[in-house]
Amino acid sequence: MELEAVATACCARIDFFCSLLELRERRVGFYDMSKRDILIFLFKWKGTILSVFFVVVTLVTLLVYFLPPNYTALSTVLVEHTKAPSMRSEVYPGAEMIEVINTEVAIVLSRTVMEHVADRLKLDQLPTQDTTVSRFVRRVQAALVGIGLLDPVSKREQWIGSLLRDVKVKPTVNSNIFTIKYATEDPQLAADIVNAITDEYLSHHMKIYSQQGIAEFYRGQMEEAKRELDRLRVTLEDYKTFASLAATPAKKDRLVTEIGNMRERVALLNLELTDTLSKYDRQHPKAILLLTKIGSTEDRMAVLRKQLQDLDRAETQALTMETTIKSQEESYRAYREQYNHAAQNAIDNRSVVNARVVDYADVPARPPFSRMFLIFIAVVGGLVLSIVIAMIREYFDHRVSTPEVAERVLGVPVYGSIQYRGRWRR
Repeated sequence: MELEAVATACCARIDFFCSLLELRERRVGFYDMSKRDILIFLFKWKGTILSVFFVVVTLVTLLVYFLPPNYTALSTVLVEHTKAPSMRSEVYPGAEMIEVINTEVAIVLSRTVMEHVADRLKLDQLPTQDTTVSRFVRRVQAALVGIGLLDPVSKREQWIGSLLRDVKVKPTVNSNIFTIKYATEDPQLAADIVNAITDEYLSHHMKIYSQQGIAEFYRGQMEEAKRELDRLRVTLEDYKTFASLAATPAKKDRLVTEIGNMRERVALLNLELTDTLSKYDRQHPKAILLLTKIGSTEDRMAVLRKQLQDLDRAETQALTMETTIKSQEESYRAYREQYNHAAQNAIDNRSVVNARVVDYADVPARPPFSRMFLIFIAVVGGLVLSIVIAMIREYFDHRVSTPEVAERVLGVPVYGSIQYRGRWRR
């Protein structure tokens, strides 16, 4: 008997919980709820709905009036993806618009640009905000640094990190335009930062795509070629002066004529010596005199031949040097042309780059959202959040709250009910 009673009680409890689950599934079928069910739901959870709604609206209202408003400055940049990055007169081959815009966005958000902006505006020298929130944040950071949880960071690095984090660059849909946006409490500072970012982006864009490095290389090569050319010219002039090449053709003609005359004289002296030796021996004074004349004439001819060879050698050397100078002149002219071309391409003229400013940022006259708008959003959001929380509580609520539910769960009729009053209403 006891076992049967226990089994009966367990089956009844199981049936009770199954009925509760079935009832819960019926209650969350909101599409089947009538107006009466909705009103019952609202009145059942009116405390939760009103409290959540009141807390959300109150907190947002306090924050709206307590925190200073942020002013947003915005500039607009046009990127011509069908043109060359440095010269619009050249074709920029095969770049998709998304790739071009993403590349330019990455350049804007680069650390180099933000460092230049921070240094240009001297952001690290701006006065620190003195508000309750800012003082509290600084104390917390100082405490974390003191115990070693955070590393100390300079004010310049803080500004650079803030720019990298808070500057927003957004491409405009179906266009070649993107916007640069930054929000801060000071409207003038917001406009200055956005305009500085725009200018530094254009400068960095030019440095990336320009041929300034190539121009400097060719300029160095051109100057080196010019120095070498001047040195070779001076060396040639000094060599011509040293080698007495100013009247080389006349000298060569004189030497050739003189050598010819001496050759004839030697021939005549040899004939006379032959005639003398036919009559006398070599010890005869006349024969000795002829031999002496022949020897001195041949020595003189050797000297003249040596001078003629030196002139030929010097002239050949001069011709070789002149050829080297001509080759150096060609190299100098080639480097000069390359330098002029590269310098022309590297001219920092923003009217010929493929990125141009459509609008610079103006000083914002008012925040992007008024306090009334923010409070209205808080009212709508608080209402939605409170209803969602009430629905969640209803989903997990397994209590029996009406006689109809009690009759269905217990399977017995209800003859009467007593309203439950909370402790605070007793």
